[in-house]
Amino acid sequence: QGSDPGSSLGSSTEWVPSERGALAELAAMSLRRAIIRAKEAVQPLRKTSRKDQTRIGTYPVPPEASIWWANRYQVPGGEIKQSFSPYQQKIMFQ
Repeated sequence: QGSDPGSSLGSSTEWVPSERGALAELAAMSLRRAIIRAKEAVQPLRKTSRKDQTRIGTYPVPPEASIWWANRYQVPGGEIKQSFSPYQQKIMFQ
C-alpha cells in the first residue's frame, strides 16, 4: 500500500490530457444538441388561423369568478390530499 491515497485506484483512472479535451468536446457537442432540440420543441408547427382565433360569443360569468380566480391555488381544507384506491390499482396493473 502506497502512501498516496489515490495510488490504490491504479493508472486506468488517471486523466490523460487528450482524453480531457475529447470529453470537453463531447460535452459541448451534446449541450449544442440539447439546445437545438429544446428550440425545436418550443416552436409551434403553424400559426392558428384567423377563423379559429375569432371569439364565438360571450358566456355568462358570475361576478364572484374573479375571487375564485384569485384564490385558485387555495383549497378550503388547506391542503390537497390525493389517494390511490386498490381498485384503481387493479385496473391499471392487470
